[in-house]
Amino acid sequence: MASRRRARRGPAREGGQALIEAVLFSLIVAMISCCALDLGLYVYAASAADSACTEVVRACQADFSASASDLQQAAQKAAGSAGTASASVERGAAQTTSYTHHLPDGDGGWTNRSSKVTEVPCKATVTVTREPLTVFGKAIGLISGSGGSYTLTSAHSFTVDRTAESGTW
Repeated sequence: MASRRRARRGPAREGGQALIEAVLFSLIVAMISCCALDLGLYVYAASAADSACTEVVRACQADFSASASDLQQAAQKAAGSAGTASASVERGAAQTTSYTHHLPDGDGGWTNRSSKVTEVPCKATVTVTREPLTVFGKAIGLISGSGGSYTLTSAHSFTVDRTAESGTW
């Protein structure tokens, strides 16, 4: 008598298929998680670049003659672990503007007094460069042509009041 083999059906055969589906699903979830992690770090670095630029503006307003290394140090301190920061400040020429104060006098009227303000227009620029954390972030960087890392730039325009230093007000 010839023995007949029956084709397997049921849970034993479906177990292998379920394992393959679980592995594929896990890989897809891992890829999405890595991309989300790199996106979160990108947003963090963008926020750090803006904060570092604000800090450079504060440092420049507190000490107008601050050196480039002092401003660079302020930018790196504010950027923290977000990446490598570089800072620059462009200082314009001093501009003096006249205006009129309207001051109340003792009999209910107004007294006009001319004054001047001297301001220096400036522009601070901070660049934060960061390496992606995962292979997927690096691949996206290579595809986009940035060489695997990404660079975020923040710029703020501001004025520094130099009225007291100008001697005219």
